[in-house]
Amino acid sequence: MSADPIAVRLTHRFYRELYQTVRDAGPMGIAPVDLTDRLYRDRSDGGPTSNCIKQVICQRINPRLAPFGVRIWCGTGNSYYRIEIL
Repeated sequence: MSADPIAVRLTHRFYRELYQTVRDAGPMGIAPVDLTDRLYRDRSDGGPTSNCIKQVICQRINPRLAPFGVRIWCGTGNSYYRIEIL
């Protein structure tokens, strides 16, 4: 099995884990609370409680994903984070 070229390009550990978690969730995506649990599982406080922090992180990672024709997207309300093809 070959390495995912997008994951290889994401050198920041947090960005790579975010991308891989959302990618592995498949087309249905991952709930914000589940994404938080996954990304901050090593923190005793459970990480930030606000969904805004994940939205900011997605805004920072998406320019790195754009050359591959994808982005991480989460709509408003109770939407799930998913990979969207541009």
